[in-house]
Amino acid sequence: MEDNEITYCPFNGKECNKNVCAMTLKEKQTKKQVCAFTIIANELAKIRIDTYIIGERLKDQNKRLDRHNELLQFIAENVAK
Repeated sequence: MEDNEITYCPFNGKECNKNVCAMTLKEKQTKKQVCAFTIIANELAKIRIDTYIIGERLKDQNKRLDRHNELLQFIAENVAK
């Protein structure tokens, strides 16, 4: 976002003035004043992505466990004969 670009605060709807706003934080990566809501939204997006990736990995692990259990069941049935 350009410094001269007019933006509006998602909290109060007024024109954003990053230099005097209590809701701005100095972002670590860019060392610029950034709206805290933007930082929070970016962090939430990262958490959602991480959660999705973890969910996909868990699905894969469950599929492997199901196949493993089927194999163990097959072995147990054949040993019992």
